[in-house]
Order: sequence, then C-alpha cells, then structure tokens
Amino acid sequence: MSLIAQLETVTGLEASVERTLDLVGVFVFAVSGSLLAVRKGYDVVGVVALGLVTALGGGVMRDAILGAFEADMIEVDLVVPYDAGGAIGEVHKVHVISESYEGDGVHYRVRAAASTIERIRAMLG
Repeated sequence: MSLIAQLETVTGLEASVERTLDLVGVFVFAVSGSLLAVRKGYDVVGVVALGLVTALGGGVMRDAILGAFEADMIEVDLVVPYDAGGAIGEVHKVHVISESYEGDGVHYRVRAAASTIERIRAMLG
C-alpha cells in the first residue's frame, strides 16, 4: 500500500490536507521555541537552534502520542440488530467509518481498540 493510501485510511483526510496541517503544526512549534529564546535573550544562533529543536521535538512527541493510541486500533464490520439499542449506543462511542440500514440491522464499519470491539461483540451475544 502506498504512503498516500495509508494516510487516507488513517485519518480520512486527503493526503495534501493532512500534510498541510502537519507542516502548520511544525511551524507553530518552531515559532513557540523561537519566541521563548527571544524572551530569554538568546542570540540569533540560539533562537534558530531552539526553534528547530522545539519544532522537531514537538513533532516527535505528537507522533509518539498518536502512535500509542493508534497502535491497538483495528477496523471491523459489525451488524447490530435493531433491538440491540445498548450496543448501538456503544458503537457510537467509537470511530464510525460508515453505517447502513439493512433488513437484519445496522451495518457498521468502525475503528476502535480490540478490547472495545470485544465488549461490543459480547453485548451482541
């Protein structure tokens, strides 16, 4: 699977939009670090160095945090009968990718932690 296809499946955003948001985030971290260096009275080299370290460090921290949350996420299809109201409520607590209404119940495509999926399946019997 290409990198662009992976990005689209992870966030649902178009790859160019996600890339733009990523670069804006890095820029904001760089400005934050640079402003701190200016307030502390650093010279130009210190301002640039702290801006770079903050921008790259912020991006690494963000990736680590997102990776920790996304690591155990799985994508599954669920069929929830119409009379299983509690299960429908639980399904809507996770990331619903798609849903359709069929004769046998609501068909969901969801992304959630494996333990959450197992809890919903247990409710369905």
